[in-house]
Parts: sequence; structure tokens; C-alpha cells
Amino acid sequence: MWQPRGAVMKSGRWYLALAAVAVTAGCGFGEVAFSGDFGGRPFRPDGTAFGFVDALERVPELKPRDRQRAIAVATFAAFDPTVDQEQLPGNDLVDLRHAIAVSDWFSFWWRDRQQVVAGSSFTDVVLIGDSDGRYEDSDSTATGRSDGFQARFAVAREELGAGASYADYRPFGTRAVVTVHLTEASLDVGGRLRGSATFRIERLDSDPADAATGSVGGEFSAPIVGERIAEKNFETLDLYNQLEVSR
Repeated sequence: MWQPRGAVMKSGRWYLALAAVAVTAGCGFGEVAFSGDFGGRPFRPDGTAFGFVDALERVPELKPRDRQRAIAVATFAAFDPTVDQEQLPGNDLVDLRHAIAVSDWFSFWWRDRQQVVAGSSFTDVVLIGDSDGRYEDSDSTATGRSDGFQARFAVAREELGAGASYADYRPFGTRAVVTVHLTEASLDVGGRLRGSATFRIERLDSDPADAATGSVGGEFSAPIVGERIAEKNFETLDLYNQLEVSR
């Protein structure tokens, strides 16, 4: 079962903890340790990190792909990707989907697993989408992008108080540059993708002068889980759409 931050278990359900220190800290599965911020907004997708190899076409064909894809994702919401999340009680499943949708996350996608080797580096240039803080469209005009690699990410939605007004609103810069360097790339089940990542948000000339920019980066480690359970949970939690992962 997923674990909401700062929550305690009572009678089989999670409740917000009143203590100043959260019960859970850091990744529940995998590891992400980032620092930095985007104009004062942190980016900490450190609840769950995992990867898998997409080797087969979708059910029912199950034909081997000509090129096996590699995928790594991370989200602030903490859950176990080796457990069938469809078995969660209805309310808990809705809560987990909501937590993923509104929290920090990133996804990395490689068109061919043969690209994914230790010592390799990848870059994508991504434009903000319709939702503020959600970078979901590669900039096809940008130079320096790595062929066959896509990076996507979103900054957690801002929590508003009753007195919030648009006078306080500060948009994010339109473009972001994401760079990934791999130090370990064992793609068999039980292996892991390990490396560093940097997310740099930039302001374009067309952006407001106060658009939020900045850089966040650090280390990540994403254990590789089985394709079937990973894809089942991707479907159950709507991760293909929520984390902008190409099928």
C-alpha cells in the first residue's frame, strides 16, 4: 500500500500525522536525492523510483518489439511497483492516483535499450504544456537533443490558501533542459538504473520577466522490475498519461 507523506496507519488506513516529523522520509522504493529549486519551488520526486524494459508489444499480441524500450520513472507519491496496485481498496486507489497527478515526478524513456549503458549521457529540451509546471513536449527545434531519448517532468501543483490571488501568481519559464548521466545500467529484473540528472528551467524572450527559473539536480537509483507487473501498474495508475510515457 502507498504511504502518504506525514501519515500514520490506523485501522488499516493512512491518516495525516500531527507530529512535526513525517513518519516516512526519502524513497519507499528506489532512491532520489535532489537539491536546488525553481524560483523557490522545490522538486523532490523521492517517494518511488523504478524502471522496466518494454520488450513485448501490448496484449494480446505479445510480439517481441524490434527495439526494446527502457523506461525509468520517479514520483513523490510512495508505493511499491512490485505489488499489483489494482488490489487496493477503491478509495485508496483514487487517493494514490490523485497524489501522483498533483505531485513532483519525472520520466525518462529510451527508444532502444541498447542505448542505455553505463557512462552514457542524454539530453532533452522540453517545453511546458497546458498545465503550469508540467514539461511534456520535446522542443523539436532545439539543438543538442539526444536521439531516441525523451525526458518529461512536472513540479507539484501549488497549494493555495483562501487569500490567494492572481497578483501572487508566478508562472514557470517555458523551456527546460534535462540532462541524464548513467553510472550503472543493468536492465535485467533485479538490476538498476543509477546516475545523475539535472533539470534546468529557462525563460524565453516571450515569457514574463518574473517567470520562475532555476536548476535542480542530484542522484537517482531506479530498480528494474518485471515488465508485466510494471505495465499492469502503469495501466492501473494511469502512468502512461500522468507521467507522459510513450507506449
